[in-house]
Amino acid sequence: MKIVNKIIRKAKWFWVEYKAKSNYDYCSEVFRNRLVKNGIPVNVPAPGEKEYIRFWQQFHKRVEPYTYRYFYRICGQNPHIVPEDIAYRFIEPVLNPVRYWAYYSDKNMYQYYIQPIASIPKVYLCRILGGLMYRSSLTRYNDVPVSFDLTGKEISEIIGRDVKKVVLKPSIDSSGGLGVVLFERIGEVFKNKDNIILSGSYLKKYGLNWVLQETIKPHSYLQQFSRSSVNTIRVMTYRSVVDDSVSVFCAVLRIGHDDSFVDNLTSGGGYVTINVKNGMLGKCIYNKYRQSTNIINNIDFSKRDFVLPFWQDVKVFAKNVAMQVPHVRLLAQDIVIDSENRPRLIEINVNNFSWSLSMSSGSIPFGDRFDEVINYCLKQKNNY
Repeated sequence: MKIVNKIIRKAKWFWVEYKAKSNYDYCSEVFRNRLVKNGIPVNVPAPGEKEYIRFWQQFHKRVEPYTYRYFYRICGQNPHIVPEDIAYRFIEPVLNPVRYWAYYSDKNMYQYYIQPIASIPKVYLCRILGGLMYRSSLTRYNDVPVSFDLTGKEISEIIGRDVKKVVLKPSIDSSGGLGVVLFERIGEVFKNKDNIILSGSYLKKYGLNWVLQETIKPHSYLQQFSRSSVNTIRVMTYRSVVDDSVSVFCAVLRIGHDDSFVDNLTSGGGYVTINVKNGMLGKCIYNKYRQSTNIINNIDFSKRDFVLPFWQDVKVFAKNVAMQVPHVRLLAQDIVIDSENRPRLIEINVNNFSWSLSMSSGSIPFGDRFDEVINYCLKQKNNY
């Protein structure tokens, strides 16, 4: 029995080291590329780098330096700059246990735990795990199955004659706007940009997990940044391991190009940081490589002061959502303010956070709760 236990411990050690190395190699490559693209010397240590490495060696002996070399120029000499490989390996799975990721990441599950239900986009049709297609009811748990033989006109009737646009998206694994399709009413049917009719047969081929929902018209203040995209607000919340209070420690406004329906970075969009205290927007627009500019869609952010007029409502809304997700403590919420001045939840992200968003604004993740999080995760690190 002792030999078996020894083999199990050894196997576990190898598995932990393998995952640590994989995360290390991936994040090293990502931040080396960012250094290169931003014209920053790759192999030149930054001031305070030794203290940074010493601090994060509490979690693992290998600490990649490139995150620090990049963010040192934004956050200053601070050992609390978070290396993403350690965040992915030792922070995320502690605050958000992996066993809950699938449930909370599925957009088709939002209607079962988010209240009020009007705070999420209205769902017309959905499909889960390759099963039947369901017509969403006005009350939860009472969805009605419908046939994949429905014509485009019949699908249109289900959606409603007063609806002009709908969006079809994967309900899982849709990061970066992958697979999102916009349909517009043309006569008695809905068609996408390729002139394909939205029908039952199209939906059956589209995939095994998807949701067809309303498009949300954003608030006029958001529309000024891009005429075509929703311009969602990414809000990162943390629910305390000490007292369960929720804090907003990072937020950015994502802006799509005027010819794009989506605002994701991988689709060519950009983001601008938001001051979490007062809702003021930063002066720089960042792309997916964290390269910065002051201008997007002919708007020069360096010459104007933009302050989100509804920012306090967004924070209250985000904190309320965070309290309705009891199994995880760290959320990245995509929120939009609609044309009626109501906060609406577009998506919840419970894993693979972009830790760079917080540090791009010059702040450290978790704010004044940083020590609390690190101490808690250190105590739990050998369990993950």
